[in-house]
Amino acid sequence: MKKLLPIALMLLATSFLTGQTVADFENFGLAAGEFINNDTTGAGFATECLSLPNDFNENYQSWSGWAISANTDVTTPGFTNDLSSISGAGFDNSTSYAVAFSPGENVIRTTPDASGYAPAIVYDGMYVNNNTFAFLSMRDGDAFAKRFGGETGEDPDFFSIVFKPITIGITRTDSVEFFLADFRFENPDEDYILDEWTWVDLSSLGVMDELSITMRSSDVGEFGINTPLYFCMDNVITSKSPRASTVELNLDFDIYPTLVDNSLTLDLEKAGDSEINIFSLNGALKQRHASFSQHIQLEVGALEAGFYFIQIIQDGEYGLQKFVKK
Repeated sequence: MKKLLPIALMLLATSFLTGQTVADFENFGLAAGEFINNDTTGAGFATECLSLPNDFNENYQSWSGWAISANTDVTTPGFTNDLSSISGAGFDNSTSYAVAFSPGENVIRTTPDASGYAPAIVYDGMYVNNNTFAFLSMRDGDAFAKRFGGETGEDPDFFSIVFKPITIGITRTDSVEFFLADFRFENPDEDYILDEWTWVDLSSLGVMDELSITMRSSDVGEFGINTPLYFCMDNVITSKSPRASTVELNLDFDIYPTLVDNSLTLDLEKAGDSEINIFSLNGALKQRHASFSQHIQLEVGALEAGFYFIQIIQDGEYGLQKFVKK
């Protein structure tokens, strides 16, 4: 039976990534001082190949997830100014940017193409900055959160974003952590609260179909993090494969055990020239084999513990399964 998986990670791993795009959020047509924090379609805010989920509560006029903003207020403290960049504009003094409010896990999704298929992509990186609410709270303290550094300026405070890739619904363990504020240096002169757009390189995370975002802070109370869980994002650069949205996975095969120690057995529907590739979750090729047999045994004891994908190519057809190495 022909089928399409949510991503074509293994196919991407054997092809060149092309079609680089830049999501700069100018497509929403906002003028300075305007914003959108209430997606009414349920699809999120779409730009280029990205979709930013938004959860808006009509009764309380509150939101979480993502908003699109052109606010310029860098002086007003408090939650009423939660949609402004501390630099007063987007990256390179552009008008619009995205604002994340992440009280739990936040995500960036891949927008489905015309066929309804969401191709996997690589996040080359993005520019991030503090938002005014969070920046002023960390600099001065407020009714809920402490001033970073404390009274002496020596408290080892920090505020960060943790980026993790999601592939086929699995949040992987590899991550990139970026610090929006850091007061842990031995030399206090190096302590900082970010107030300018700064590049975050995410290319090491490899191919994914969603990007998971969580936030960490040293200021934690009885009900969780006290620091306002906001940041701003602009000029998200991604790359995708032209093969990802067109290749069908139409080769069925059985794999056992799916929780493996040393030996992995594959049963194909027929014998024939087969190329067999084993990839890690981030798309790195770990093993490559060739076989003509219908029943194939592979030794995988040398692999590190974790999730893997096995790809079989036979007579121009592709099959894909996942397994776990103990």
